[in-house]
Amino acid sequence: MNEFHELALERLSAFRYAQLGELPRPLTPVAISRLAEALVVAATDKEFLDRTALISYRHVAGFDKIVLWQGESFAKLTLHLWWNSNNAPVIAVPHTHRFSFLSVLLVGGIEYATFCSREAGTRRLEVDYTPHGDTATFLHQKRNVYLQVDKHVRISAPSAYYLRFQVPHLILRTTSPAISLVLRGPREQKTATVFPSSFADLPASVPLYPIPPDKLSEKLRVVGTLLYE
Repeated sequence: MNEFHELALERLSAFRYAQLGELPRPLTPVAISRLAEALVVAATDKEFLDRTALISYRHVAGFDKIVLWQGESFAKLTLHLWWNSNNAPVIAVPHTHRFSFLSVLLVGGIEYATFCSREAGTRRLEVDYTPHGDTATFLHQKRNVYLQVDKHVRISAPSAYYLRFQVPHLILRTTSPAISLVLRGPREQKTATVFPSSFADLPASVPLYPIPPDKLSEKLRVVGTLLYE
């Protein structure tokens, strides 16, 4: 949809400024209103729903990930939805991504921590993983590392934050609901990394459960309504 494409371009601009060290820019009230309207319209667009359902899923970290736009070099604009405490994460360990990202809270709030390597930190394993098709596959253990909390952050709507791809982080808790709009930048490495206490804490792979079109429509309608309030 054109509305999501235009919003993605604005978010890409904010993302690039954040890369240069500027403070992450949240969405303006006008932009949030336009997003709300676009989501309500998208909830009744069968072609959009069918296409988006193929690339949207329940993430292993316990939230719904809905892809609104895809650009070059795997850049994406996504909605992340935490609905209730029953959506427990399958895996909750510090991790990195293959890409840097800019996230703006639209509803509610989250609490997260970033980590750094320190000799006095907690001993963990460094394990590569990659999403592939409808699963996330854990590849191999690289080495032992020692991590400790670097920053402990609480953020609420309509604030924004930016994280580089190589920074280990973990969402500790969220409100219910919590909704964020995420611009993930171009892919910067082939694999991401998780940091479990032991390899036994990780399954060989984790399924990524798709969101069918009818459920996707319902979720988009609810989010649009919440943003109107």
